[in-house]
Amino acid sequence: MNECPLCHALMHSSSLKPCKLTSTADLEEGKELEMCLTVRESGSIVVRRAESEGEDVFYCPDAVQFSRIAVARSRAAILKDELVQLENALAGLNLDETSEAVLFTIKAIRLQGKKLSDCEEPEPPIIAPLKQNARLYAYQTNTGDNIYLHPVNFKCLQDQYKSEEMPKAIKGKVLEREVQYVTRESKRKYGYLSHLPLNSIFTLVELDLKEIIKPEILLMNEQTLMERQEQRDKEKAKDLALDKK
Repeated sequence: MNECPLCHALMHSSSLKPCKLTSTADLEEGKELEMCLTVRESGSIVVRRAESEGEDVFYCPDAVQFSRIAVARSRAAILKDELVQLENALAGLNLDETSEAVLFTIKAIRLQGKKLSDCEEPEPPIIAPLKQNARLYAYQTNTGDNIYLHPVNFKCLQDQYKSEEMPKAIKGKVLEREVQYVTRESKRKYGYLSHLPLNSIFTLVELDLKEIIKPEILLMNEQTLMERQEQRDKEKAKDLALDKK
């Protein structure tokens, strides 16, 4: 067993799994954020831009960007790409044999090489025609991060467009953000997030959409919007009071 160079926990090299780190969108309050309308069929994990409906669901580029899944026609291609990334990572390290990072990377390369040599390509699956299920729509950041438009904003848009086609893209200043963990309860509460893994993190963002939403629609939802604004004002007042102490 070796000590992990990141968390310092003891672990077996066979427990190493590939992962990819990506930066998330800047959600600072007051900054402008762009979001696009996405769609997912009930029971599916594949999320796409609404404008790309009709494309091959298994190899649509959006499947990687918005669903955070790897899509490839060859398992060997994925393993080879991961091996190249590990070799590049090793080349960028100071090759000190006492370094846990170096030792772990070398072990990961050996493990990945064995996986690649043992890789047997399965027979191409026979894909049956997709059953038409209910479509779930949500606004998500263009980067594909798990950042979604708050339900209060989405309801305003639904009230305005009703059966008409909703805008494919929206933009507004961030008013509030709510960071949450995916639980069974949140999966039930937010049906469009039911494809996310349990315990993963997602963010709901309320935007200032006064330039998009008509005044009469804002008036219909005034009570909810005002209650949220009052709560934000109270939180800011508390923070100011704490800063003065």
